[in-house]
Amino acid sequence: MSDILDTKETSASLTLDDNSGFINVIEEAYDIDWVKVTLGANTTNVIDLVGNGDNAISDTVIDGLYDSNGNYISGTYNDDGGEGAYSQVEFTAQEAGDYYIAVKGYSENTGDYKVTVTQTAQITDDYTDNINTSAKVDVNTSSDDSNELTGSIEEAYD
Repeated sequence: MSDILDTKETSASLTLDDNSGFINVIEEAYDIDWVKVTLGANTTNVIDLVGNGDNAISDTVIDGLYDSNGNYISGTYNDDGGEGAYSQVEFTAQEAGDYYIAVKGYSENTGDYKVTVTQTAQITDDYTDNINTSAKVDVNTSSDDSNELTGSIEEAYD
């Protein structure tokens, strides 16, 4: 196992939906590793960070997700959101591309870790977002379509 950079130039990467994940070690207190994963557009993914093996780290932190430019994605920090003292983040990628998972031990925790990413859903839109859409709204009718909007146009702009 090797020391991993905490920048987008990291050599660490993992494959989506591969249960073997990426395994490495937090060798010293406050060390942060960045692990790259490629995600599809409009996909919801669960990121798990757990201890691994005989030298398992006992308490992990996902120190955030970063986009392909290395910018922090708000709301992606997690401490203890997984099982026990391990970390988990659910994230929906709006755009396809490379993302970086920043992993570390809580406080001065060190040890072996495993990070996995599992795609749980792909969001599909059944209508285009332009004037060529096949969607229509009939006034004073009802629908059992789960994407149905309620209210009126006037209410949306009041």
